[in-house]
Amino acid sequence: MNRKKAAQVAAAEILDKSGPAGLHGKRANAYRDRAVARALAAGATRDDIRAEITRQAGL
Repeated sequence: MNRKKAAQVAAAEILDKSGPAGLHGKRANAYRDRAVARALAAGATRDDIRAEITRQAGL
């Protein structure tokens, strides 16, 4: 998986599980950490992930 696709997948997973109807507390943090760790292992940077979350959220 290239770094752009890794950032897209991580952002989608994070946004899917966040928000008022999503996970809260330790489970939410663990889920986000795993999604970010997979993207970082694939070569994405934290800035790539952050930018993709912003893009997908429409902010």
